[in-house]
Amino acid sequence: MVKFIKKCGEALWSLRNYRRCRRAIREADRRLATTGHKQLVIMYDGRPMVISKRALKARIKAGYFRKGFTPEKAEALAIYKTR
Repeated sequence: MVKFIKKCGEALWSLRNYRRCRRAIREADRRLATTGHKQLVIMYDGRPMVISKRALKARIKAGYFRKGFTPEKAEALAIYKTR
C-alpha cells in the first residue's frame, strides 16, 4: 500500500512539473515575440524559470547563481531555448 501511495505522489509531482514547464515554454515564446531577446527556460530551485540571456548574464555577475556558472552552461542545461 505504501509503494502505491508513493507512486501516486511521484506521478502527481511529475504531472505538475510537466505543466509548469509547458507554461514556461509558452511564456518564453511570448516574451520573444514582444521583446525580441533570446529566452531560456531553466530549472531553478526545482521550478522552471524563464529568463532572457541578457538578464541571465546580469544575474550571474550579481552572484545569483553558483560560482562557475556561465551563460554557455545555462544554454546547455536549458529545457528550452528560443531562436
